[in-house]
Amino acid sequence: MAPVVIAAALVVLGVPANGFHQLMMGTQGPQAPGEPLLPMHRFIPVPRREASASNPFAQIIARKLPAVILFEDDELIVIRDRSPAAPLHLQVIPKLAPVPRDVQALTDDHAPLVRRMQSVAITQLQKEGFSEADSRIGFHVPPFISVPHLHMHVISPAADIIPRKRFKYVPGSVWFWTSARVLEKLESNSCLQRLWPW
Repeated sequence: MAPVVIAAALVVLGVPANGFHQLMMGTQGPQAPGEPLLPMHRFIPVPRREASASNPFAQIIARKLPAVILFEDDELIVIRDRSPAAPLHLQVIPKLAPVPRDVQALTDDHAPLVRRMQSVAITQLQKEGFSEADSRIGFHVPPFISVPHLHMHVISPAADIIPRKRFKYVPGSVWFWTSARVLEKLESNSCLQRLWPW
């Protein structure tokens, strides 16, 4: 049973039909006599780290899908969430390509972008008459993302988050990282690719 499950997983990952043999041997497949063995990482697919142009947020930016837009400039767009978790629920979305697919695709080079996203989020909170102190500002973490395009949730008041959605926005959880904590990690050159970086 186990080999069948492993073989099915390799097919889903796009590993060639003889991928199981390659995985076990740590090579890219049969080599010509005298050729060095190629390392295993050469054939295992690398996860996509950039957002695709066909995701819903990219479609909104291109005006191919409708959305309530509250703010837009050359770098960011802010929209109302179509399924709000609280009286105010916004999405702050980067526009400039290449856009990271998610928070785990961020590097220290993205710190200015995240800082700007956070600044725009706070400005929008104030414009809407909400307090930053009673808000949730942050990112969902793969695999707990619904759109593979980096976006920051801005939710307020935190005390009024719909009960059935509260678990989705718990700060410091495996699935939701606050923008302040992400910035702290980026600015200290810490890795965001671990499941639980705190």
